Amino acid sequence: EEITYRLINRRYNLMLPTLITSNLAMRDLRGHLGDRVASRLAEMTTRVTFEPVDHRRQPHAA
Repeated sequence: EEITYRLINRRYNLMLPTLITSNLAMRDLRGHLGDRVASRLAEMTTRVTFEPVDHRRQPHAA
């Protein structure tokens, strides 16, 4: 947890862009990353949610 926090916090302090992807909800991330990291991520990110699409069930283009 400490290493992750230091990495995220440094990027935050230097105002560097950071892209984070996960298939976990924020409440689940909090459990995996800890409160400090989850709080920092909530402050510095814009959440973009995608609806799941099963491409295997889509018709294929010929």
